[in-house]
Amino acid sequence: MSDQKDSFLKLTKSQSALWAGQKMHPNVPLHNVVYTFEITGAIDKILFEKAFQRLIKTTDILRIIFSEEKGVPNQTVRNEVDFSLEFIDLTHHQNNTTIDKWLHERTLKLMDISERVFDTALLKTGSNNYVWVLKLHHLVTDAVSNSILYRRMSSFYTSEITNTTAAVENFPSFSDYIKFEHEQSTTSVNNDSNKYWEERTKNLLEKPKLYGEKIDNSTAARRITLNLGTQRSQQLRELANRTEFKGWTEDLTLFNIFLTIYFSYIHRVSGQETIAIGAPSHNRTTREFQKTAGLFIEVLPLVIDIENEDTFISLFNRVKIETNNYLRNARPGSAEAQTNNSFNTVLNFIHADFPDFNGFPTKTEWFHSDHIDSSHALRTHVYDMNNSGAFKIAFDINSNTFSDATAEEIPVHFLNLLDAFLKNPEQSLRKPGLLDTAPGDALLVEELSTPFKSVIQSFEENTNSSPNSVALQFVNEILTYNSLNKKANQLAHYLKAKGINEKSRIALHFNRGSDYIISVLAVLKTGAAFTPIASDQPTERVNYIISNSKSILLLSQSNLISKIDIPDIGILDVQKENSIINEQPFTNLEIQSSPESLSYILYTSGSTGKPKGVLISQQALSNYIFWAKEAYHTNKKSIFPLFTSIGFDLTITSTFLPLVSGGRINVYKESVTGPDISLLKVLDDNLVNCIKLTPSHLALFKEKKMSTSFIHTMIVGGEEFRSNLAKSIKEVFPNEIKIFNEYGPTEATVGCIVAEYNESNHTKATVPIGLPISNMSAYVLDEYKNRVPKGVVGELYLSGLGLSDGYANDLSLTAQKFIENPFISVIKCTVREIWPELIKTEVLNIWVGLMSK
Repeated sequence: MSDQKDSFLKLTKSQSALWAGQKMHPNVPLHNVVYTFEITGAIDKILFEKAFQRLIKTTDILRIIFSEEKGVPNQTVRNEVDFSLEFIDLTHHQNNTTIDKWLHERTLKLMDISERVFDTALLKTGSNNYVWVLKLHHLVTDAVSNSILYRRMSSFYTSEITNTTAAVENFPSFSDYIKFEHEQSTTSVNNDSNKYWEERTKNLLEKPKLYGEKIDNSTAARRITLNLGTQRSQQLRELANRTEFKGWTEDLTLFNIFLTIYFSYIHRVSGQETIAIGAPSHNRTTREFQKTAGLFIEVLPLVIDIENEDTFISLFNRVKIETNNYLRNARPGSAEAQTNNSFNTVLNFIHADFPDFNGFPTKTEWFHSDHIDSSHALRTHVYDMNNSGAFKIAFDINSNTFSDATAEEIPVHFLNLLDAFLKNPEQSLRKPGLLDTAPGDALLVEELSTPFKSVIQSFEENTNSSPNSVALQFVNEILTYNSLNKKANQLAHYLKAKGINEKSRIALHFNRGSDYIISVLAVLKTGAAFTPIASDQPTERVNYIISNSKSILLLSQSNLISKIDIPDIGILDVQKENSIINEQPFTNLEIQSSPESLSYILYTSGSTGKPKGVLISQQALSNYIFWAKEAYHTNKKSIFPLFTSIGFDLTITSTFLPLVSGGRINVYKESVTGPDISLLKVLDDNLVNCIKLTPSHLALFKEKKMSTSFIHTMIVGGEEFRSNLAKSIKEVFPNEIKIFNEYGPTEATVGCIVAEYNESNHTKATVPIGLPISNMSAYVLDEYKNRVPKGVVGELYLSGLGLSDGYANDLSLTAQKFIENPFISVIKCTVREIWPELIKTEVLNIWVGLMSK
């Protein structure tokens, strides 16, 4: 070694940031930068080694080492470095897999930067083929630097081969830049620049969650490379030269185009409107620095607000302004903690290229270290290092944040937006679909596989097979299937005698009790449709429902009829008419309902206006009820309580599911005054083993001791179901209890998507709503009816046999909500999800469930 003293230097801002990242993850090759150069031509290994020794001598970054004193990092430029070239002959392998494996292992090998910041080797892979491997620590290099080193090495090797001296060997020093940056940090110009970045990033409170995923804060990553091809790349260059896009240089214009697509992509997969994307500032502000090898880049944020009306070109125009401001204020040493923490995605447009080596055709490859900065979800690099005319895009994807399936889709989604931009820059950036969806592609879970059977037919079959089994219990009244069927038949005959038929609509205004169940069955036996009206409804609502549903008859009971002003229709007080009804025949009417016939009309709460009457067909009702029978394993031993409002959607389950299963309904009358606390009575009686209820009802379970409860099946619906609530309920029951989260608007017949709660799998805040039931489809779509990827927020659309026939007496609203299904032609229509308050919170879970099968 020479006696010349080594030089000691502080770290730059960029080096300090990289050092901190490496200190946090000391045992991973986080900042290994590896390039390989596949050279087709004869290489003299001895002269190659001499050329590299000259490269070390003339390039100070190859002589830098790093150390730390009392927690403060520093770098030293050594005067000399001992070096001998590693030469490996792989010609006998003739196997690309072996070479690739060797290169991958070498890429991941850690470097001791207190001894050396580079690693290099020359591989002989054929009689006239060599691969030069150059690995440097990112602390001393960037893409431009690798190009500088490559060109310098090529020049030195040519000089050795021709036995000539290189014209200039006094190359500019990275040490000069380090000193320059520290000097610049105190200037007024830099102070103004720092104020700009502070102001630009101060309100960035939230980073985008791509595909709904929060960053794992680990470094493990995978790289997926997308080759845009010559044709698409040429289209991009032609676009960059159009008047409305053209900027200072073609490279800058291309960067702005890719940045526009990247902002669009981040917005589309996160839903976020204010977005910061990191981009490397090259910091080569002088001609000397442009020829200097070293780490010059600093990653600084570009910040854009996405607007509702944005097209690709309107966003491009704002991106162009933002980029100009970025370039004006990007000065050496601008990166601070605030700027570094303002983004979690990076777009790197690499200008570096690598010509032939010593005149030999050479192919350059950039190897990935399988790691990225732990605060980044995605780093995206655009380059054409071999001047092939075709851009490549390398997506470095945080492995612990995204699943393999999502990672594979990321390039597809980005490419679909890029192609849409090329096709029509003036279209809304929200219009193109992210997914590749083949025509006819649908999420239909099952095709109709069994012939139609009505719930009445099933009830009557259970009566024939088990006439003496208990079907209903109400206080002290117990009705077997035989006695319940007879009472329903007598009322049905009476209604038929009054002219009720398949086209009739009957309003049922009752307290919960046996009379209500008998009336429901009787109406369906006539082929007519029923409209349930709960006992606590005000007169105005009762009148509206009767009128809007076009009911021709009201069935009710004395205490309710006396309290309201009934509109001018037929009224049947089943209690007063009991003696006449009891004289009617016991026999079944033998009326066969068609699948298209109306079964019931259920009115929504009307919280956003007048209540809407939802028309549910016999087919829709049967599809749900018989699916539920199989899904919830209900049978003759199943006992359900009916304790919820008869005007409530979930009560349909408690009304029909026990009767088609051969089980029993225990009916609990609502309280006459005060809140309805029937559930407490259900829990105290402890007579049921299956229950349908809302998450709000479950709060009452916490106050009760359930150690002796017989409940083994719990169906939850109607509200968001929190996972901690599900877990706590499981814990209070002595035996294994199955909890199902059932989701569905009234328009899709009670429930159309379901998930069984699994404590191990359902670890997020809410229990997912799961998968579509039999003969139903579910889609999560954007505003242009494109399917959205897993994890991306959209709106839920439903389709299938369980779909409602629309709204009573409201053709306009029906046409608005029930639209043609663009994905399949078999199902007649879809319904747009009508619970807007759940869209933002539940749609992610919906999609996770849908895609899990």
